[in-house]
Order: sequence, then structure tokens, then C-alpha cells
Amino acid sequence: MKNEVLEAALVNYACPLCGALDDGAVVINTILTKHHAKRVKELHNKTIGYSDKPCKECKGIMDQAILLIGVVEEKTTDPKNPYRSGNKWGVSEDFIERCFDPETAKGILKERACFFSIEAAEKMGFPDINKNA
Repeated sequence: MKNEVLEAALVNYACPLCGALDDGAVVINTILTKHHAKRVKELHNKTIGYSDKPCKECKGIMDQAILLIGVVEEKTTDPKNPYRSGNKWGVSEDFIERCFDPETAKGILKERACFFSIEAAEKMGFPDINKNA
């Protein structure tokens, strides 16, 4: 007999900084109806949002340096969810203090990460992983 009112799905969460798939979770409907079971089944293997913490790679960089995530401003339609270029750079605290106003630098140093325009990065000589792709 097939169960039509209960489903489970494996879902993914993306890193809030770089957007890479990181954490996964199991979702089960708690309202036992065909409608809710179908909605859960449709989520299987989908990315359903951002994790509440950085992925291992981003965290590793943040433990050693300040993480800059490259963003493409001209492709960004939502400032809270910028278009990520795929570039990541680790810079010193001194770099942040020299390049940003004191109040902005204070926030970046506290968070240990920020989104950074690839146009500005290019002008500063940062490598672009997408140039040779």
C-alpha cells in the first residue's frame, strides 16, 4: 500500500556568501494530506534557500583573512542578493582599514567578509578566475 499523505525530501542550502551548495537537510510534511505531501516531494534535490552560516571554504578563508566575494554590479538586481562572479579573495585587516571609511571597515572587520565589486577588484589588480575560463 502506497503512502500518499507523507513524503520526505533531501534539500540543499546555499552558502550565504559565495552561493555554493553546502548544507543539506531532510524535509518531511507535518500536515498529513496529499497536497502537502506533493509539495514536499517537489522539493527533493532542490536548493531552498541560504544557510545561516558560511560554507567550509568561506569559513576557512575567514579564519585566516577577510573574505571578499566578487560581485557583478551591472547584473545585480537585488542589493541584498548580489550577482556573484565566482571570485573569492582573502585580504588583510590592514587592507580593509586602508580602502574603506572607518565605519564601513569596522563592520567588515566584525563580519570578516563583504561583497566586493569585480570592477574595483580588477582596477586593484586582483586575479579574476573567469578571465581564463
